[in-house]
Amino acid sequence: MLGITLLALTLLAALLVALAWIARMRDRLAAADAVLDTYDEFSGEWCWEQDSEFRFARFRGGRLVREQVELHLMIGRTRWDSAHEVLDQAAMAAHRSLCERHEPFRDFRYGLRFADGHSRYFVASGYPLFDARGRFVGYRGLAREDTSRLQTELALRRSEQQLAAIAAGSPVPMFALDAAGRVILWNRGCEVVLGVPAQSMMGRRDAWRAFYPSARPVLANCVMNEDALASARMLYGERVGRSESIPGALEAEGFFPAMAGRDRWLAFVAAPMRNAEGRIVGAIETLQDVTERRLAEAAAGDRSITLRALVDNMPSGISLIDSGGQVVIWNQAFLRLLDLPSSLFEDGPVPLESVFRFNARRGEYGPGDPDEIVARLQKTVERNEAHVLERVRPDGTVLEIRGTPIPGGGFVTIYTDVSARKAAEASLRIKSAYLAAVIDHLPQGISVFDQHLRLKHWNARFGEILNLPGSVLHADARFEDIIRIPAERGEYGEGDPEAQIRARHQLAMRFEPHRLERVREGGKAHLVEGRPMFVDGRIAGFVTTYTDITEHRRSEALLERQHADLESAQRIGHIGSWHWPMGAHQPECSTEMLRLLRADATQPRRGLRQLLMRVERQDRRPLVQAIRQLVDDARRIDLVCRIGRGGAAHMRLIAEARRNAEGTIVGYAGIVQDITELRTAEEALRSSGTMLSTIFEQGPVPLALIQLEDETVGMANRAWRQVFAPELADPVGQALAALGIWRDKGDWPRLRTQLRETGRVEHVEATLLRNDGREAVCEISGRSVRVDGADLLLASFVDVSEERRIRSEIEALNAHLEERVQERTGDLAAANDHLARAMSKLVQSEKLASLGGLVAGIAHELNTPLGNAVTVVGALKDKVAKFERDNAEGGMRRSTLNAFVTACIEASNLLERNVDRAARQVAHFKQVAVDQTSERRRRFDLAETVEEVVSALSPRLRLCPHTVEIDIPAGIEMDSFPGPLEQVIGNLVENALNHAFADGQAGTVRISARVAANDTVELSVRDDGLGMGPDVAEHAFDPFYTTRLGSGGSGLGLYIAYTLVAGLLGGSIGLETQPAAGCNFHMELPRVVPGIPAGPSDPEEAG
Repeated sequence: MLGITLLALTLLAALLVALAWIARMRDRLAAADAVLDTYDEFSGEWCWEQDSEFRFARFRGGRLVREQVELHLMIGRTRWDSAHEVLDQAAMAAHRSLCERHEPFRDFRYGLRFADGHSRYFVASGYPLFDARGRFVGYRGLAREDTSRLQTELALRRSEQQLAAIAAGSPVPMFALDAAGRVILWNRGCEVVLGVPAQSMMGRRDAWRAFYPSARPVLANCVMNEDALASARMLYGERVGRSESIPGALEAEGFFPAMAGRDRWLAFVAAPMRNAEGRIVGAIETLQDVTERRLAEAAAGDRSITLRALVDNMPSGISLIDSGGQVVIWNQAFLRLLDLPSSLFEDGPVPLESVFRFNARRGEYGPGDPDEIVARLQKTVERNEAHVLERVRPDGTVLEIRGTPIPGGGFVTIYTDVSARKAAEASLRIKSAYLAAVIDHLPQGISVFDQHLRLKHWNARFGEILNLPGSVLHADARFEDIIRIPAERGEYGEGDPEAQIRARHQLAMRFEPHRLERVREGGKAHLVEGRPMFVDGRIAGFVTTYTDITEHRRSEALLERQHADLESAQRIGHIGSWHWPMGAHQPECSTEMLRLLRADATQPRRGLRQLLMRVERQDRRPLVQAIRQLVDDARRIDLVCRIGRGGAAHMRLIAEARRNAEGTIVGYAGIVQDITELRTAEEALRSSGTMLSTIFEQGPVPLALIQLEDETVGMANRAWRQVFAPELADPVGQALAALGIWRDKGDWPRLRTQLRETGRVEHVEATLLRNDGREAVCEISGRSVRVDGADLLLASFVDVSEERRIRSEIEALNAHLEERVQERTGDLAAANDHLARAMSKLVQSEKLASLGGLVAGIAHELNTPLGNAVTVVGALKDKVAKFERDNAEGGMRRSTLNAFVTACIEASNLLERNVDRAARQVAHFKQVAVDQTSERRRRFDLAETVEEVVSALSPRLRLCPHTVEIDIPAGIEMDSFPGPLEQVIGNLVENALNHAFADGQAGTVRISARVAANDTVELSVRDDGLGMGPDVAEHAFDPFYTTRLGSGGSGLGLYIAYTLVAGLLGGSIGLETQPAAGCNFHMELPRVVPGIPAGPSDPEEAG
């Protein structure tokens, strides 16, 4: 029993131990589950399982990632049958084939594109599962999202490529070595500076070849050593040191003669390249060409001396004020412009305040307390700001003061005398205004187009030269719209205008300078010059000038003709010209010059030498001496040489030096003239001089040559001496006043004044005293001439006393004739006045005669209806009497009564029609009569008025075979004078009926009208008759002109029509006619005649 109890207790204790162990294991499992839950929550990987059909059955772990990529949608689907687009279908197909072979796989990468457009990449590993019988039951494995890592690798590769591109394309020369000293980078900058291409250096260990003639390490080799600075010092000495900006880098400089075509100083910066563990894996070295800096430093010492000299000799004043307010540097211009005494600066730097106080005390800054002025200026200085100002000194000098702060305090000030510039600026503003006006008045056309070929500026001459309408010239007008005008006019030649416009537009868009000439229809030529405009280095458009060169071309043609004429003149005058510019090998000679020298056109210098050899021996020495004086002293040559054996020819040589505007000799020019004929002519001239002296002496007209300076007689011919000089007295050398020939002492001063003003006297009369004491009226004529520097008067003294006596008699006769002319003029004026009155009466009578004819026609028209009325009344009277007799006899029957009533009705109808017709005729006549007799203005319808006139002419028309047609639309209302208009139409129709048609011809007169522009009416009276010849048509509107004089025509009908139309009606009338083509009298009349308003249109309203 005890044993059983012990066994039970043992078992119980074991059970308790087991239960405790189970509890501990449960706690550990719970902790493990907690860890797994945490792993499932935050892990980037997850487990997956597939069934035998490769469908996903379960996912565990990586919950956050799975939710992001929505893996739950893949349950029941295969990897290759995803709900998202597979990026690499070929890789997925290979993976499917592997799975279908039930093979394990590791790190299979694939990508999916989701509906939001983003792509995600995954890595999966798995192994196949088999049951106990070896049957395939699915796959199990791990997967993770690999998107971030791939994107990081892609970014890293891109950054490496960018860094490589930056290094290779950097303008800073650089190269890199790996740990073995091989060149792994050699960029374009190294190729340019060192002159060594990259392909010859990449992979080499001898980078020194690009720098040195023999083997030695470069600075990049040194920085890879443990003691980099020490190894570098052995090569570069003190020129190497540690970089202050790059840790571990070294900086050095070296001189390299004849590197890449020139001596260079290079600065090197080399730094080691380290890996993640800090181990050196290579080095990179940059180069900088510091040749210019080295040269600048070498010249720095000289430059400071030069700078001091420059400051001292600058025209502007300069002062340097330090941070303490001391003037430490100044120049003499500073003292001169500010009028400061040198003694103020004898002891070195001067406080700026002292300068301010000195100027303030002498009033440089205007009125005020000097201490306040200095305090104000000191506050301005303390602000230490850049400033630009102008100051006008008491003497009127304008100073421009520019102050610039300098680092560390203080500032530099420059004082410039801008007085002249200010005056120039004022002048420039005026000139700018002038220039704007000048551009508008330039003879050239100017156009400015912007970069889009839009017109921005132009002047009036632009449109005038190109003959462009003003409608196309406006701001922003398109280039193609402007050139369309000349293109359509054919000014660009034959071809399609649109194609020409496109071609010129494309050419203009190149913005290339151009210069061309165009000849337009009519021989007009203009020069087109254009050039592009640039603003900040970019094309901003182009400006073009258009110069009318029509006259220039004509001038060139004229110049060519003049040149030919000059050559011809030189040939005729045997004058050759030459010009020898300084430094030229030989002279430029005219054609005649070469001919005179008998020289070859290609060797004119040889011809001059031959000329010198042909000069006579005795003339050769003076010629050589003159040439030397011309060359040495620029003395002018003008001499004559005999040429040929015996001096058969005479040549005049003229030469002188040609100088420029500065007076420097730029060449020599001259002429050679064959004066052989001239010398012969001189001999003839001397002979003719003797003859002329004889003619002067023996001439019948008194002539005298007077010295104007002392008023003495220089010469007097025999005729003058016989009239004015006493016998045996020689007037030569005597004063003109002493000869006593002037009766009126004021005549000679008057002659002298006129001679001084005009240089001549013409037919001036003066009364002179002859040598026999008689008076003579002389007509003096003469001219002032200058001979050998003396002013002379050559005058003739013609005695016109007899002519003046005859003139007096003629003047008396003319006065008598003048009186008779005045009397006759009075008679003619009276006759003209009488004729004017007679014409006025005749015109009035013509109007009354026209009205009388109208009355006669109306009377004839009234005769018919009134006669009919009288006949009807007589018949009715007989009917009434018979009716009364029948009624009195008592034999009245119904048929008798009906017949009487019918007769009364017919009679009343006939009476009504005839009386109405007569009334209308009377109304028309009344209207026409009132209009034609009163010249009253009223409103009327043109068609109705013309019909009334034609109606009034109907009796006249019935007596002839002619017809009158009216073509006037209704509704043309006029505010005018109907009476004068009716008379004009009547006169024109009557004129056509009387004169237009041959006997027996049936003609037509057509009256038409229409409304024209400017509120006018065009009225025409046309016939198809015989027409008029030019002689008749020229006088058609003249008064009293008729082709049937003596046959009843007065010749005033058309004259009256012309007078009324041009006068009262305010219009115009003209005639178009040719023989056998009829006449057309066309009138332009205003619908509303200017003047007082119209009266009522109804004559009954007028009273």
